[in-house]
Amino acid sequence: MFTPVEGIDYIFDRYAYLGLTEETSEKEIKAAIRQKRSENHPDRLTKAGKELKSQANDIMNTVLKCENVLLNPELREAFDIELARFKKENSVCVSTSGVAILDMKKERIDLNTLLAAEPVNMSEIEGMAATMSGFDAEQLQTVRDLYKASPDNDGVKKLFISGLTDAVAHFTLMEDFAWNEAGVFNKKSKAKGHVVSPDEYSLAVTDEIEHVQAEIIPQLVTEHSDVLKIGVQSTLLLTHAGIAPDKQVTFLDYNQQEAVTTKAREHFEQRSEKMLKIAEQKQIVLKELCLLSEHWILKGDAPTIGSCMYILMIQKGEANALSFMAFMAEDENKHLQGLEDTAYMAKTIAELKEMAFEQDTVAILFNPELGEPIMSIGAFFDQRRKDLGID
Repeated sequence: MFTPVEGIDYIFDRYAYLGLTEETSEKEIKAAIRQKRSENHPDRLTKAGKELKSQANDIMNTVLKCENVLLNPELREAFDIELARFKKENSVCVSTSGVAILDMKKERIDLNTLLAAEPVNMSEIEGMAATMSGFDAEQLQTVRDLYKASPDNDGVKKLFISGLTDAVAHFTLMEDFAWNEAGVFNKKSKAKGHVVSPDEYSLAVTDEIEHVQAEIIPQLVTEHSDVLKIGVQSTLLLTHAGIAPDKQVTFLDYNQQEAVTTKAREHFEQRSEKMLKIAEQKQIVLKELCLLSEHWILKGDAPTIGSCMYILMIQKGEANALSFMAFMAEDENKHLQGLEDTAYMAKTIAELKEMAFEQDTVAILFNPELGEPIMSIGAFFDQRRKDLGID
């Protein structure tokens, strides 16, 4: 979806491409460049096929990239520093062929996408999202109405859970597409921090959007300014900095960086509106799905908030074995406190029900579709506060 940027995503080892090392003299660099050009000159390929000529042309362009940096003392000095840094910190992203390297798993913000007048067009891919997730909004609403009318009907409940699970998958895909449109790719978490309750989901997404605007975008602009010193230039970057695209510069001053940052933030804010709308829709189905999670009251007919223990159970395979995360609910400061070294490891649901507990306890079977495990507990915690009239 975006073009890797040299100096940020990868670096092209021009020395290795020419069969040289960083200690090579300028005279030796010129000789290696002449040799490469001689081997791939069009005059030597008059009878060659179209594919071979195309390959030779690519080589000539790559040699030019080597020449522009290695025969410019200022650029070469900066390039040597960056090359050494990549070799030490991220050697897998050192290209010896000139072909860009991209870590597909790494979260990445593409500045060119942010600066573009129009966002990335994801409409065709979005059209596939419903098919991929199996989500049908009208059908979900029909089942939701059925469940409201017959909450004790197990068949209707299972159908509702299935529809909500599809909805979560759908909105998660749509979130990815919305962040892509804004220039953010491989975004692992759209919400800032751990979301302890579905009611907090859209607020946490808002916090993450503000974090990107306030901290990540300025940092990104600085990174792109820094790579100018090794000869990597972006037309959009220079244009929004008020610099002619054909002018060779090695840095952006403070005012130029501020101009680029302002434009990037403006576009990101406009495009983030879509993210927030999707987050609000996702929050609704997350809460519904959380509250439909299978659960058991292990002690106390109606556990109160203070001193109530919540056990989140993660089912393991056909043996019905469970691993646990236990939390104490504190009503005074309205948060869930994790308990260390719980003694309930590797129990079955049946064994769990037979255990003796010292305080009111609720056990909740975790639905992996929810993402954040603690969200299951948070939903029950918030609902119980509501039932008891606690703000």
